[in-house]
Amino acid sequence: MRAGNVIRRVLLLGLAAIVLASPVIAGVKDRMFSHADAALAAADEVNAARLSPDTYGDAMRAYRAAEDKFNSGKSVDSVQKKLMD
Repeated sequence: MRAGNVIRRVLLLGLAAIVLASPVIAGVKDRMFSHADAALAAADEVNAARLSPDTYGDAMRAYRAAEDKFNSGKSVDSVQKKLMD
């Protein structure tokens, strides 16, 4: 087998793994962020951003930091810590 064919096969397998893993990763994020998403929806429903802008802003910064950690592949513990801030 030629080196070009081997490289092509490895790249195709890697691409297939990424495509197949995407729904799994989305499911993990949904489970990790479900409580925070529910709290955010409840806060938005009562217009918390206007009623308590400092607290809402702090919570949104923590939420975005958790998202950034998740998206960059940080540990589950570090993501959960940010979600609990």
